[in-house]
Amino acid sequence: MVFIDGQNAVKATQALYGRLYSHPLLLARRTLAGRRLCGVRYYSGIHDPRANPDQNAVAQRRHALMRKVGVTVVERPLRYRWEWGFDPDRLPDPYEHRGSTRSVKVAPYQRAREKGIDLTLGLDLMEFALDDRMDVAVIVSSDTDLCEAARAVHSLTGRKKRVSVEAAIFTSRKVKLQHYDFTQRLNGDDFDECKDSFNYRDALDPMMVEMFKATCAPLQPERAV
Repeated sequence: MVFIDGQNAVKATQALYGRLYSHPLLLARRTLAGRRLCGVRYYSGIHDPRANPDQNAVAQRRHALMRKVGVTVVERPLRYRWEWGFDPDRLPDPYEHRGSTRSVKVAPYQRAREKGIDLTLGLDLMEFALDDRMDVAVIVSSDTDLCEAARAVHSLTGRKKRVSVEAAIFTSRKVKLQHYDFTQRLNGDDFDECKDSFNYRDALDPMMVEMFKATCAPLQPERAV
């Protein structure tokens, strides 16, 4: 079973490839190494439609498409906090203006933060492991907080029915995360195979959606979880 930390994956692909999204089902398939896929779960915060209707609509469209191809989407509302900030794009190049002084307009804004996603993912991981619903769990995240969830699963499942827990992360360097049985490095080729090119700012073309569903039909997990 594959568990995807949505925000963590988005941040990694944005930093490495300048692109935000990958399709969770296609991403999960890149981690299988010939094994049978029994489920894909995608965890994500979602904007309040009153605070940010545009981003809420983007997430709703994207998550709806995931569900159409057998991905279980777990949403948690983003929490907002007032902070002070400025627009860095309005600042001059610091290398060209070294030693000079500039005034900057600082204004209050609402910053959205994810709360509870890691905890939800970790609890689901332990629940499915204890219910004997998987023999291998792959967590797509570089968040070190989830390393403790991997350790807990190993401890709780014991030697006879030990569930293996692996990590899969987009990274440009070799990494071995603590407590995981294996850390898979996802690279640019992996991203090219699972990148999401849909424009979720507008309503999706029904024909394109049906074509995508048909393409994904033979790739779907055995059951929704």
